[in-house]
Amino acid sequence: MFKDINYCDIVNEMLYPSEEELIIDEQRILKARHALHQEPIYDHEEVWKELGI
Repeated sequence: MFKDINYCDIVNEMLYPSEEELIIDEQRILKARHALHQEPIYDHEEVWKELGI
């Protein structure tokens, strides 16, 4: 009637993502890091001038 529930497995699934999810996150981080080095760097004063501050 009642199903055995392993609560440790539920918690582990919530805390530790699958290996596939970790690979996706790693790919997103590497892509963002690469894009960061490709983007131009602006001085904060230049940005303030563009915003009219």
